[in-house]
Amino acid sequence: MEQLLKILEDNARMSVEDIAAMLNKSPAEVAAMIDLARAQGIIKGYKTLVDWEKAGVNRVEAVIDFSIKSSICLETSV
Repeated sequence: MEQLLKILEDNARMSVEDIAAMLNKSPAEVAAMIDLARAQGIIKGYKTLVDWEKAGVNRVEAVIDFSIKSSICLETSV
């Protein structure tokens, strides 16, 4: 299963027949493995990776990392 998942992670559009040949399994076995992985939630979905620059779309992306330290001080005056 691990090899199958690595192949799909690399190229989810690869045909079942091509994957079967790579794994030395029948297309029916590979299809069953994919169905099982979907049913078990191992394969959560598929997505498209877009090169926005090549598509001519100007985008700004940023990663912002911050942490907040909280301290509570309870003082009473008499």
